[in-house]
Amino acid sequence: MLFDDHGRPKSRISIWIPASVVAIAIVLAVLVVANRPRPEPATPTAAVIPEISVIEARNEAARPLVVTTGRVSSPHEINVVSRVSGIIESVAEIFRDGASFNGGNLLMKIEDYDYRVALNQSEASLASAQQQLATEQGLSDQARREWRDLGNSEANSLFLREPQLKSAKAQVAAAQSGVEQAELNLERTEIRAPFSGVISSRSADAGQFISAGTIVAEVHSTEAIQVKVSLTPNEIFDLGWQNRASVQLENMSARVFYQAGSNSIDQQATLRHISPLIDPMTQMTEVTIDLLTADINLSSPSPGQFVEVHLEGESLDAAVWVPQSALYERDHVLVANDGKLEIRAVNIVAATDGRALIVGLNDGDLVVIERPLWIFPGQEVAPVISEL
Repeated sequence: MLFDDHGRPKSRISIWIPASVVAIAIVLAVLVVANRPRPEPATPTAAVIPEISVIEARNEAARPLVVTTGRVSSPHEINVVSRVSGIIESVAEIFRDGASFNGGNLLMKIEDYDYRVALNQSEASLASAQQQLATEQGLSDQARREWRDLGNSEANSLFLREPQLKSAKAQVAAAQSGVEQAELNLERTEIRAPFSGVISSRSADAGQFISAGTIVAEVHSTEAIQVKVSLTPNEIFDLGWQNRASVQLENMSARVFYQAGSNSIDQQATLRHISPLIDPMTQMTEVTIDLLTADINLSSPSPGQFVEVHLEGESLDAAVWVPQSALYERDHVLVANDGKLEIRAVNIVAATDGRALIVGLNDGDLVVIERPLWIFPGQEVAPVISEL
């Protein structure tokens, strides 16, 4: 018999109540677990293959194109220098900054009095030397006759006055050179334009004393026009001009584009020179282009003007033009052959006007030109060929 805390006997009913509650709880838990709802198996869905735009590669002969900017200049930009000293007596109306002139035009006149005096003195010296030569020639001829009258076949040079005759001839030659120099100095008192052009700036004026060698003006020619372009090492490589000495300039193509008022001018040009040197400061190579002389007219670009230049390099046997959107990670493209994306390394020969000329594709390659951001190499895709 069981007793409580006060020593009184416990009832059997009070003993079985807790045990019954525990048993009922266990039964309910088992029933709940056995009857819980079970998830329905998911119905498999078909994978979606994304469509992407591609172009079909077709290799063909092509020329790499580089589009850059050049500066127009004159092939003849010189300082006009006085060859004689003196006071500038007068200057021409065209002798001012920005004025145009023709070859041979008089630009300024230097006072010539001293040079005319020098010419007269030189002419007098020449006349005296010629007289002395005539005298010596007569004496020499007379000596030769006298020696012959004596019956001797040969005479010594001193008796025939040959040294004196030779000296007299040298004096005449020197006096003649003096006259020519005096005439040249007198001619140089008139400073004339060496070619047709424009005065960039002048540095002398009427009434000013100048010495021989003084710069009086800076001029540039308008008889010819050239464009100077600086190319980066990558552009030189794109054009195939790494070995500058072997470049066939006559086979290269160049065009110049510029604005003349409201007109857009497209002018053919000739590649004239590729510098063998690289500028140590900019690491660029200077290229000189001549505009065709026959095309030079009032609408031609002016020296100092910037123009757009298109240069075409060495011809390639097999290359493909693609949109620049086709480039993947700079020097790769995505190819969707057999419905699966793969990365293809290519050589970008040139890039311009939103297009890139590349080498390294096979005919028939499907090159991706537009793709969603979530497309990745190795993925299965549905190529859709686009016509560009």
